[in-house]
Amino acid sequence: MRLDDPTSLSRRRAASAALISLLAPPPRVLHAACPPELSAGEFKSTGFARPNYSSSIQASRDTNISPLEAYDVIAFKAEPPTSSSSACPRALDLGAGAGVSTQLLWKNGFRRITAVDISRTAWDDNVDEAKLPPGVTFTQANDNAFLDSFRAAAAPEPFDLVLVNYAINENKALEFAQTLLAEGGQLLAPVNQQRDFWFAQEFRLMDRSGSVLWRQAEVGTWAVTFQPDFTAPNCQGQWCPQFRGADSLSTLNLKGR
Repeated sequence: MRLDDPTSLSRRRAASAALISLLAPPPRVLHAACPPELSAGEFKSTGFARPNYSSSIQASRDTNISPLEAYDVIAFKAEPPTSSSSACPRALDLGAGAGVSTQLLWKNGFRRITAVDISRTAWDDNVDEAKLPPGVTFTQANDNAFLDSFRAAAAPEPFDLVLVNYAINENKALEFAQTLLAEGGQLLAPVNQQRDFWFAQEFRLMDRSGSVLWRQAEVGTWAVTFQPDFTAPNCQGQWCPQFRGADSLSTLNLKGR
């Protein structure tokens, strides 16, 4: 993600701190039906503690820690849906990167989280897998591959929340919602305001039918531009195939196990 704003760093830090202190949500309570063992330990990313209110962040491959402003919406909107029928809500974190968004989902009360990213570089650099809570897992895959594996599963378990951390077109948001969500589930994603235009998104909270429950094009007073969906044929930006070249393993700094 990249935050484009001309205001000074000091003014933005002060304004953001004020916004967070005024609007900070109450502590989340673990869903009553979740097994107690899922709360063993605590999910942590070292990237979570890095203050990064800055207009100079560059979306460099997959090791970047995004500006904290970009996570404000996640903190307040990516909650276990009250409309969900799941006994113990389950979240999917697409484009999890360094695990900062995963930690926000944990803080919001989710104890079953599947984090997915095309690369595990940032995840391994910021998350100690030896200390992962039992309900948190990481899968290295792009979203299309994950979607294919979900569809191919004999009895796939849908998600109560799908969080997307990169820009997608409306049709992909709808596909995610209809395929991955449980009854009563919700999807939170930055969706292109115009199809295939990768330089202006808005957050949308959608239900399983694709109905938009809430939308917002700015975080506070700052417009946010996200890294594009690099699996889209007409992707624009440095993550896209025409800029990665043939050897995407080196240009995206991918590594697997």
